[in-house]
Amino acid sequence: MILYPDKNEINKLSHELTDNGFVKLEKIIDEKHCQELIAICEANYEKHKNSYAKNKQKKHRLNDNSSEKLVYNLYNKDEKFLNLIDVEPIYNLCKKQLNRGSFNPDEPITLRQMTARCPSDKQNAQKLHIDSRHLGGKYPILLVAIMALDPFTKDNGATRLVPKSHLFDAFPPDDDPEEVQAVEMCPGDVLIFNGNLWHGGGACISGVRRWGLLLTFTRWFYKPAFQHEKIISSELQNSLNKRQKELLGLNSIPPLDEFDRLEAIKDFV
Repeated sequence: MILYPDKNEINKLSHELTDNGFVKLEKIIDEKHCQELIAICEANYEKHKNSYAKNKQKKHRLNDNSSEKLVYNLYNKDEKFLNLIDVEPIYNLCKKQLNRGSFNPDEPITLRQMTARCPSDKQNAQKLHIDSRHLGGKYPILLVAIMALDPFTKDNGATRLVPKSHLFDAFPPDDDPEEVQAVEMCPGDVLIFNGNLWHGGGACISGVRRWGLLLTFTRWFYKPAFQHEKIISSELQNSLNKRQKELLGLNSIPPLDEFDRLEAIKDFV
């Protein structure tokens, strides 16, 4: 069951996201749905963890299984995740933000990746960092939505962030500044933040499980984390609505050459 804040609350949250670099939406999905998703995450982690471990010795490894549980590309693992990639009000809020400064105020946005993460027992806090890979900029090019499936607390690794740091012309320092705060969430709550915001996962000192979903949304021309068009089965592709096809970048795959097409974005037939 999907739950929705009212329109006035969404407008308020949009202004907060612009000003502070983050907002929290409450009870976007109910707790029963969260428990179903946790079970799917656990099952898929057990299924794929050994394959992830094979990448341990590579320069760009996926997961060494020592500090966290991860499951990638959730949208093609189960339809319950697929139905979350364009859920409102997350989608509308992210699209509004990612179209700020655009000549066309209705350009599509892209889902760069959709991942589930659960930190391991006694994991240290992540170093504060940014996700957009560049500093500054008046308008966001990347937004992150973290959906809590378990409670997020200060003791089990709640996300830490520095309000308004998306406006800073500097990368985070090695030591946490005084302004850092932990965002605690109930199951079904969602934290959305600008990719330039200083943030990091907190330390898991309690050993209490903390599954969360991470959805990264970008402007359509930003490079995705994976080649979605190659890992989507024809059966799955036929089940997607227009908005989901846009999110997975199926309309913005570069043309083969100038004889294929010249437009950067193609229309769906």
